[in-house]
Amino acid sequence: MQIETENRSLKILVCGGGIAGPALAYWLARGGHQVVVVERFPALRTTGAQVDLRGQGIEAAKRMGLIGAIRDNLVEEAGVSFVDARGRVKATMMANRSGRARNRSHPNMKSCAAMSCAFSMT
Repeated sequence: MQIETENRSLKILVCGGGIAGPALAYWLARGGHQVVVVERFPALRTTGAQVDLRGQGIEAAKRMGLIGAIRDNLVEEAGVSFVDARGRVKATMMANRSGRARNRSHPNMKSCAAMSCAFSMT
């Protein structure tokens, strides 16, 4: 990915340290720009919902050199149930066990890996 800037490096501030912010910072830094990522949360999060990587997400992770770190931090999941206020199950969705979306990991793991990758570029 190359961004034309008339051969000059830009100073860029990326707001948000989730999945997209560090990924954007990585590609901008790789393009020769000076990037700073800011996040209002005071520390890297250790909790959150899982994210499925499929198709283009897997390809992007490979191009960023993160696929190994993602695979090393897979989180097994049986599925999810939705319950009412009394704890009674109202609906259940089982995890995809087809083998087509095996690259599940905790978002913090991808975020940390992306941050690490992005900051190693600067």
